[in-house]
Amino acid sequence: MKRRHNLSINQLLIIYLLLAMIPFSIAIIFFSNRFISIISQKSIDVIDYQAQHSTDILNNDMDFLLSVIYNIATDRELLSYCEQFANSNNTYYISSLLNNKFSFYQDLDTNICQCIFIDQNNRFSVSQRYPDNTDIEWQNEDYRNQIMKDIILEDRLVIWPAKDINLSRQINTFFYIGLPVKNQIIQETYGVLIIGIRDKFFDNIYAQNSDSNKKLPEILMSGHNLIVDEQEQIIYSNDITFIGKNLNDFVKKYNLKTSDYFLTKYDILHTDWIFYSYSPKIIVFDSVRQMQKLLVLFFVLFIALIIYLVTIVISHQNKKIRIIADGIQQFSGKEKRYHIQPANKDLNAIVIQFNKMTARISDLFQSLKEEQKRTEDALNRQRQAELRILEAQINPHFLYNTLDTINWMAIAKDDHEISAMLGSLASLLRYSISNIDSPVLIEAEIEWLNKYFFLQEKRFHGLFTYAIYAESGIENYPIYKMLIQPIVENCVLHAFCRQNSGGHITISFSMQNHRIYISIVDNGNGISQDKMKQLYELQKNYSEYTDDNIGIYNVLNRLDAYYGKDAHLKINSSSSGTTVIIDIPSVLATSNYVSNLDNPS
Repeated sequence: MKRRHNLSINQLLIIYLLLAMIPFSIAIIFFSNRFISIISQKSIDVIDYQAQHSTDILNNDMDFLLSVIYNIATDRELLSYCEQFANSNNTYYISSLLNNKFSFYQDLDTNICQCIFIDQNNRFSVSQRYPDNTDIEWQNEDYRNQIMKDIILEDRLVIWPAKDINLSRQINTFFYIGLPVKNQIIQETYGVLIIGIRDKFFDNIYAQNSDSNKKLPEILMSGHNLIVDEQEQIIYSNDITFIGKNLNDFVKKYNLKTSDYFLTKYDILHTDWIFYSYSPKIIVFDSVRQMQKLLVLFFVLFIALIIYLVTIVISHQNKKIRIIADGIQQFSGKEKRYHIQPANKDLNAIVIQFNKMTARISDLFQSLKEEQKRTEDALNRQRQAELRILEAQINPHFLYNTLDTINWMAIAKDDHEISAMLGSLASLLRYSISNIDSPVLIEAEIEWLNKYFFLQEKRFHGLFTYAIYAESGIENYPIYKMLIQPIVENCVLHAFCRQNSGGHITISFSMQNHRIYISIVDNGNGISQDKMKQLYELQKNYSEYTDDNIGIYNVLNRLDAYYGKDAHLKINSSSSGTTVIIDIPSVLATSNYVSNLDNPS
């Protein structure tokens, strides 16, 4: 008879979990997904239908409104009054006739609250349907003139939102419709006709389509409905405080996430407006939430059952696991090796891995000792290097203080030229020994250049002249200290080595497309072709530098460290001179950068 093999604890747990979870999981996933999918689609259809219905109502109202406006514009009697108004010096009587005619058309559509005629001389006549609706904007001659020019220039019907919505009024004009008034026979334009439309025009977007859709207005009213133009400016909203503001402000205010709201959009005819409808999903998903609660309850009970079963199995193995746990606790974690005996076949893998781990830890202790010794040696070398750096800093400070003393002695002896040179040299030295990696304003770099060139002109006795140009306002942008110093020094020392006089160096700072361009131009001997090839290779690979191109290497290395791939250096050279252009991204100064050489730190 063959001996039966007992299942391990891991195998038993897997079997229990699979048997319990597979049928329930499949059924729950299938039915919940199917139910949610059906409800979601029905909800989307309902919301979309109501938005379409509201848009259709707005389009019908707009069509009727435009038909009234076209009747006004083609009314011969009204055209006659407009012609008389435009050609008469005394408009009071004609204005009363116009207003009477306007009142007739205002009675046809209660949404028309204003009728305005503006002639070519910027005179106007206003008919107000509601006393509380008087808009002071039409008293503004510049505003009237601009509106008239815009309408005549378009030579067609124009629609635009009202300039100001006064929330304290009971009646407000929300938008205007304007069109030119002209004699179509002789093509003579008398002025423009402007119709003001009141806020009640948009109330029909909540109208019900039929008794079978009683919940549709409830869904729409609980959401947010807006009329937005092509610049995303809100023309109308059920929250009137946002009229005239940007759509993004409205979305942020009410936190209209697409995960919480259905969004439907439809174009409104004859305008560049769009109807937005944000409908909350929570209203249409009440039944879904109930179903989700049942699912959650079901899963809680299911998980409780699994936990109960797992607890029974684990408690059976607890005594055996405790034996291994006690052995692990006795392990001190030090470098000595430690070994425990297997408890049973179910836990053999843990015991084996633990014994291997203690062996590896012992080896790691030895490696850590060796690494610690290497680290201590490296720290000692670092401290020695820091001491050498400190010694290197002491010498420049001593030299600067000595120069300052000599400067005062020169002043005492009235030798002002030597004093000026010593002062410039001291400023340059103090500027150079401060933090070289700190950004400074371009203004400070220009001051450094002027003092540097002042000393070099004295040194070379008229060998060259220089000019520095800076675009207005660029002085307030920061660059890294002495970034172009190696290039300028190369110009001075090498560009005019074959000349006795007539040399000139031009340095300019300019801004274009949010980038700073620094150009260094000389009319010297130029760079040889072999040297240019070396520089091109250096730009590709910084490690290919030699002692005679260490200056360009330093510039390239600093550009890469400060700006990465966003900085560029170009060199062009011929027998008539050399041009070096550096362009870097511009960053407006936001802190107290160095702006002069007397305060370099």
